[in-house]
Amino acid sequence: MAVQGAKSTITPLDPDVTNDADSANDEVSLDASDTAADEIDELEQSLRDTADSIKETARALGDLASKQIQLHPLASFGIAFVAGLTAAKLLRR
Repeated sequence: MAVQGAKSTITPLDPDVTNDADSANDEVSLDASDTAADEIDELEQSLRDTADSIKETARALGDLASKQIQLHPLASFGIAFVAGLTAAKLLRR
């Protein structure tokens, strides 16, 4: 009997309150997804900038190596020969 009395005193929520709560929940979800999308865009741009910087550095190092090879061809050949021998010994093990 006490349970029936408690159930009869509980009234359902007003539909306007329920709709307002649903609308607020939708707005929070949209704000969170907008913020996440903005952060993803910023991260993508940062990664592109970093990749461009790495490519530029690699290109500059390649150019520098090319100049050194042209200036010192015999030394370059010797270094390449020794590096090849070392790699062969390491790979045989």
